[in-house]
Amino acid sequence: MSDESTPDAAACREVGSSVYQVFDGEGTVTLDGVERVPTRGDLVVVPSWCAWSFRAGTRFDLFRFADTPVFEGRRQHREELA
Repeated sequence: MSDESTPDAAACREVGSSVYQVFDGEGTVTLDGVERVPTRGDLVVVPSWCAWSFRAGTRFDLFRFADTPVFEGRRQHREELA
């Protein structure tokens, strides 16, 4: 699945939830240390303040829905990059 030349993505956490839809490609998602392998059409839900990262094995097309603008508008958005 994963290409050895693809570096591991640094984990990130942020206030607010996100939903990613996999349109095409292969990769892995790690949520709070649990690795999953989503496939085309799958939805990946990232809860608020959950440590997450994605790693592409091939071209990995994702679409993100998020409530980040709500928290940014209220000046309550916060994120942490590992």
